[in-house]
Amino acid sequence: MNKEQGLRLSAAAIAVCMSLPAMAEEQALRLGASEIIGSKQKALQLPGSGTVLTQEDLDEFKFTDINRILADVPGVYVRSEEGYGLRPNIGIRGTTNERSQRITLMEDGILVAPAPYAAPAAYYFPTVGRIAGVEVLKGPAAIANGPYTIAGAINLLSTPIPVKPFGGRIVQELGEDSSFRTHANVGGSSTHFGWLVEGHKQATDGFSEIDNASDQTGFDKEDMLVKLRLNSDPSAEIYHQVDLKLQRATENSDQTYVGLTDRDFKADSNRRYGLTRQDNMDNELESFTLGYLLDTGSFSLLTQGYYQDYTRNWYKVDKIAGQSASKAFDCANAGVNCDGGLASQGNAQAILEGSAAAGVNVKANNRLYNSQGIQTRFNTDLAWGTIQHGVEIGARYHEDEEVRDQYVDTYQQDVDGSFIFTGVRTPEAKRSKTAKAYSLYLTDEIGLDRLTLTPGVRLEDYRIGDNSDEREVMFGLGGHYQLNANWALLAGVHEGFTPTSTAGTNAERALNSEAGFRYLDDRLYAEVIGFYSDYDNLLGTCTASSGANCTVGDQFNGGEVEIRGLESRFEYQLLQTAAFSLPVSLSYTWTDSEFQTGFNNSFFGVVEKGDAVPSIPEHQATVGFGYRGAQGFTADLRTNWVDGTCTEATCGQFEKVDSYYTVDLATRYAFNEQTEVYANVINLTDETDNIIARQPYGARGQAPRTALVGISHSF
Repeated sequence: MNKEQGLRLSAAAIAVCMSLPAMAEEQALRLGASEIIGSKQKALQLPGSGTVLTQEDLDEFKFTDINRILADVPGVYVRSEEGYGLRPNIGIRGTTNERSQRITLMEDGILVAPAPYAAPAAYYFPTVGRIAGVEVLKGPAAIANGPYTIAGAINLLSTPIPVKPFGGRIVQELGEDSSFRTHANVGGSSTHFGWLVEGHKQATDGFSEIDNASDQTGFDKEDMLVKLRLNSDPSAEIYHQVDLKLQRATENSDQTYVGLTDRDFKADSNRRYGLTRQDNMDNELESFTLGYLLDTGSFSLLTQGYYQDYTRNWYKVDKIAGQSASKAFDCANAGVNCDGGLASQGNAQAILEGSAAAGVNVKANNRLYNSQGIQTRFNTDLAWGTIQHGVEIGARYHEDEEVRDQYVDTYQQDVDGSFIFTGVRTPEAKRSKTAKAYSLYLTDEIGLDRLTLTPGVRLEDYRIGDNSDEREVMFGLGGHYQLNANWALLAGVHEGFTPTSTAGTNAERALNSEAGFRYLDDRLYAEVIGFYSDYDNLLGTCTASSGANCTVGDQFNGGEVEIRGLESRFEYQLLQTAAFSLPVSLSYTWTDSEFQTGFNNSFFGVVEKGDAVPSIPEHQATVGFGYRGAQGFTADLRTNWVDGTCTEATCGQFEKVDSYYTVDLATRYAFNEQTEVYANVINLTDETDNIIARQPYGARGQAPRTALVGISHSF
């Protein structure tokens, strides 16, 4: 299969077709998702680390929490916040996981963060329950997917248009805490036209209980998507395809930034303070993508224009007794920062518990984000003598903007726990930040018998806010050597970069290298890769959720840092008979990080040479056991363990995060190829005692044991 055909299928949104070449013409009718890897088979040939999760993989547990999905991918770190994955914190190979701001997030190959340059903290994340595939790309190959090229990219694949004249799927799910989920799509294809309509709704009352209030603590999410395709005859020498994707998504969730003091967490990890009863996130996304694909047989050209509006208002506790919420927790936990109305450690604890009177400011974090651009990708195969070249050239022009139009309401909490609006509303000055960026990359997949070399170069030319224009050029080189039918070696090196938006700070830069091997036979797949990142400068970005004593949006230099690690993945058919099979799997990541200089600033705090980078666990592992019965019954048991870490380099008593584990169980019974029922249990052992996060403000634990049942029918 040549690169032109690969691009046509990539635009057609079906990863498995690279392993099913006989179906290429039929699969070319599928529209919607643009892949960055392409298939599980293609991932095996990468000169670097890549993971592809297909619809079949996602159907095992039917997770709607991206944190749980990515827990099985080595080299990826996640931090849970509210137990549902509404606003995930994802890092890759040692990058900060704060609001997923150091990875390139995409859906169908399009940047999906609300303002990826001007305000990269991703308060929006695609609805995972409707996603048909996930790709995670690391190493030199990720240089084609910017702007964040140190760690890598995550690309979510939406549901493709059915290739048959009429078809679809419906999933209905019910669970504890009055939760339910409905996911339905319907569509079809003819010779020259395809369409898909999809809807996803998910809601729950939540598992937390608010002091002195009956308010719910869950969420309600709705997502609607429409796809249309016009195309020429798939067998034509020159092929044309026009794609249109329209989406609207809303979320209303009663979520808060305020966690618990250690004392209260130990007593009841599912408790919420009464002063958070007004906290609510209300957001809406509208987006469209228009694409055109030209395939002449000798080259392919895919061009896509995109536009996205995202509005959100997170109405949440900002100040307690005149001090920031983070200072209130510092005072209640450790007896420090007891300023103003906090007065003392005991008083701060009483205010949080609702047994002491205090003024509470609730801020409407009302923001509008806009993201738009046009990108194009050119592919061709060339042969110079016996050397094969797969050349890809990509370019993108992108604009984004963040507008803040915020205000603060003042409430009075009395000793009886009542919470009354005082009638005082204070508007804040309207602020905005804009960004413009031009990107260009070139890669060449050079085939030399068993050796494949993939050099690449990327240019980023950008302006953020009032800063002057900045330009960054990055190079990379990856290699893949197929020793024999079973063994392959891989190695690579690439320059990585993160743009800066604050005058006086340096861009984040790192030289990244990796090396490892892959093994594959009829029963075993094994991959082991070592990685190393040498940072010239680690960049810290202040967010409201970080709790640092800094202005939101400002960035800070973290100096030289070294991060090294090992990531591995093993899959083995323990037993395989005519009646059943027993697959097992293991993913393991070891990471070691170290600041190379000492310093003190308002974001990183006090850092000494040799300190570990905060929030990066040294060890994490996921073990899975499965049963596949020939009569339609399947079961999967998976446990994920994450080592303890620290939220600050100083790693004081109230900056430590516990190690923790979780066990999930999924069972399914297929009546036939179209219909199955399932019963799953999340957090089977009900582990809720360990503090798994301290950001935003306060201790947080896992969601408690939750059971759900559902039915899935395809037609």
